[in-house]
Amino acid sequence: RYNVPDFLVYKYGASSKEVFDYHEILETIPVEKARDLKYSYELKAIYGPYLSKDFVDYVKFHIIGTSKFFLSSSIRYLSLQINNLKLQKFMGLSDQSSDILSSLLHGNLGLVWQTLQSQPLITFDRLIMVTITFLVLLSVFIREQRFYIFLFISLIFYFAILTGPVSIPRYRLPVEPLMLILTAYSLVTAISKFRHYLQNKKN
Repeated sequence: RYNVPDFLVYKYGASSKEVFDYHEILETIPVEKARDLKYSYELKAIYGPYLSKDFVDYVKFHIIGTSKFFLSSSIRYLSLQINNLKLQKFMGLSDQSSDILSSLLHGNLGLVWQTLQSQPLITFDRLIMVTITFLVLLSVFIREQRFYIFLFISLIFYFAILTGPVSIPRYRLPVEPLMLILTAYSLVTAISKFRHYLQNKKN
C-alpha cells in the first residue's frame, strides 16, 4: 500500500496515468480493510501485479530507497514534524526543498549539491550518519565478538529492509542503540590496532 505508489511515481512520474489509475484503485479500498490481515490475500491481488511485472525495477527501487534508513537526517525529520516556519527556514527547509534520494534517482546531481549547501546543519547530521554507517559496516571485519556483531547487524538490516523505500528516521530508532554500540566498538578497535601498529614500528 505504501511502497507501490512511491515506486510508480519513481518510474512513471507523479502526474502519470499509471499513478492516477493506482490512486483510483486505492480510493475503493476502505482503510479498515487495508489494515486488517484477514484481507491480505485480496489486497495482494491488487498490489501484487504492480510489483511482479516490474520486479527487477522494484528491487532496485527498494534497495536504493533503503539507504534512507541509514543516511536520512534526524534533524530534518524533527524540524518537519515540529512544523515551525521559523525553525524550518533556519534549517534551510521550504516547500521547494528537494528530496536528495529522489534527486539522485533522477540523476540531478546539481540539485543534490544545492540542497546540501542550503542545509548546513542537516548536511552535517547526514555526514554523521554516513560515518556511523561506515563504522557499523567496518565492524564486520573485527574478529573478536563476531557472533554479537553479526547478530546486531542482522537486526539492523532486518529493520532497514522491512521499511525500505518508505523509511524515515523514526523507523531507525529501535536499532540506533545497536548502531552506536557497533560504531563505538569499531572506533575503539581501530584506535587500539593503530596504537599497536605504532608500537611495533618503534620497536
